[in-house]
Amino acid sequence: MAALDERRGGHVVRTAELASGLAGRVEERFRRLGLPPEEPVGGVVLASRAYLAGILHDSHRDGAGLTPDYPLDEIEGRHTGKLQHAALAAQFAYDRGLRDRGVLFAVRYHTVGHPAPTPLLCALMLADAVEPGRTYDGVEELRKAALEDPIAALVERLKSTTGFVADQGLEVHPYALAQIETLEWALEGS
Repeated sequence: MAALDERRGGHVVRTAELASGLAGRVEERFRRLGLPPEEPVGGVVLASRAYLAGILHDSHRDGAGLTPDYPLDEIEGRHTGKLQHAALAAQFAYDRGLRDRGVLFAVRYHTVGHPAPTPLLCALMLADAVEPGRTYDGVEELRKAALEDPIAALVERLKSTTGFVADQGLEVHPYALAQIETLEWALEGS
C-alpha cells in the first residue's frame, strides 16, 4: 500500500470511524426494510468490519495495476482514473490474506454501488460521503439525514452524485442506478 498523504490519510481514518459508527444503524434499517442482512464473519462485529473497509477504501486512490480477482467492467475500464482504485484496494487486501467477502465487496463497490447492496457497503458509501472533512453544498443536511434514516440519506446522495455525473456528460454506472432502485423500492415498501 502506498503511503497516503495527510489529506487522504485523514479522509480514510474519518471515513473508517464514521462507517464503524453507522454500521449498526444501517444494519438495523436494513432489517426493518426487509433487506438481506450482512453475513456474519467469525464473530467479528459489523462495526469493526466497517472500520476496516473504511481504512481500505481509498488506500489505492492514486494507484494503477492489475486486479485479476476484481476485474474492472467496461465502464470502469474507460474511467480508470476515478474508478479503478476500488478494485485495486480490494485486490491489495485479498493478496495480503483478507478473506472477509463482505469487507472486500464493500471496498470493491464503494465507487459505483451494486444492485444487491449490503449494510456494510451502504455504511461505507454513506460515511465516505459525509465524513467530517467533506465540505460541499448540502453536506450538513445530509449528515443530519444520515442520523435519522441512513438509507434514505444514501439514496439522496446517490441521486445527487449520479445527477452530477450525468450533467457532466459522463457515463452513470448502471450499478449506481440499480442500487438506488433497490433501496428506493425497499423504502417505498416500508
